[in-house]
Amino acid sequence: MRKSLKTKMLFQAVLPLLFLAVVVFLVSYYCFRGVVLEQTKTDMRHQCQLLEQTLERIYPGEYSFQVVDETHYRLYKGDYDITSSEEVLDNLKEAYGDELTIFCRDVSVLTTMVDENGERFLLGSVSPIVASQVLDQEEEKFYYGVKLQGEKYFAYYQPILREDGVCFGMFAVFRPADEVQKSINRAMLPIVIVYLVATVFIGFLSISYSQKIVSRIRLLQNFIGKLSKGNFDGVLPANYFRYEDELAELGRNGLAMQKSLQLLVEGDALTQLNNRRYGDARLKKVMHKAAATGSDFCVAIGDVDFFKNVNDTYGHDAGDEVLKGVAQVLKKHMAGKGFVARWGGEEFLFVFEMTELDAAANALQEMLDEIRTMEIESGESVVMVTMSYGVTQAWKDATADELLKKADERLYIAKTTGRNQVVSMD
Repeated sequence: MRKSLKTKMLFQAVLPLLFLAVVVFLVSYYCFRGVVLEQTKTDMRHQCQLLEQTLERIYPGEYSFQVVDETHYRLYKGDYDITSSEEVLDNLKEAYGDELTIFCRDVSVLTTMVDENGERFLLGSVSPIVASQVLDQEEEKFYYGVKLQGEKYFAYYQPILREDGVCFGMFAVFRPADEVQKSINRAMLPIVIVYLVATVFIGFLSISYSQKIVSRIRLLQNFIGKLSKGNFDGVLPANYFRYEDELAELGRNGLAMQKSLQLLVEGDALTQLNNRRYGDARLKKVMHKAAATGSDFCVAIGDVDFFKNVNDTYGHDAGDEVLKGVAQVLKKHMAGKGFVARWGGEEFLFVFEMTELDAAANALQEMLDEIRTMEIESGESVVMVTMSYGVTQAWKDATADELLKKADERLYIAKTTGRNQVVSMD
């Protein structure tokens, strides 16, 4: 059997498939792990923001502190002593499961963390690196390997800024690293099982089909290889699915994974539009095409007027409904003209292909006319909004940054001269 052609063909079919299974698993694992870590970061950022907003709502006023002794501070917001009760932090911990801490400068003054005896303990001063990056540079930071009481945690720090611009301290959220790893492992287990079953089953296929199997494996390998490099244009040809077998199922799983990863990497979950990463890459492709064909195109940036007031007046849920409603209108009007992407917050990027400036400005005006009449329901409230746009036509040898800068300058003109308009000239 060791010298038979059947055995050799069997190994020829099995070994490449085993190799492919390992490649696909590793790619899937690290892609999924990256998505989970990014979601973890987003969740922890949200908790910091929620803690900040909750304290602002319950305790109006500026932050201040009083030194009790070398290790204890009293933290005040307005006239209220926040350190007199851990109820706000405990409620957030119960809702999300993560540990929260408030720092006065680099010294922790209030926390949900407890020791092995169930007693709350303060963490002391943060490391010089955290103090430098968060407090001195006044930037939010996410860390992967913070050690607390001998255990590793993911940590997210957000600076606390007073109205006078002074960095008063930090909000911090901590999540056990092993908890995140366990969730990744649980999610990956079905994928591991699928790969193992498919490998064993395909190993017993007829030797007469081995060459076809190897050929199809190579197609799938190329597809996954492109996907692992962030190339979402890879396709599997129709003849790959000629046989309804495990390789076809793997191909469909790969296509599903491609769509899921592309949505996660290039899509905006709230508005169902493409995100900034996609918009930036697509703009460069349009520029290359225009340079090759000599065609015109226009770039615009739009912004929802007074969006902060919507959030402050009606709540963030209403703000989300506004963004979703506006996105539907933008997507409808951009069909067949180019593309629109969420550029960040309430800003949107528009690229009009094979379009001159007047036509692009007219298209934006039509969008604005419809948005003005929208009545967006959120709970018992009805919200109406407008938008401001800045648009420019591409010129010879212009870079992407220059086009975006020009569109942004015209958006600024629109915002500072009354909003609710399209500006296409300086």
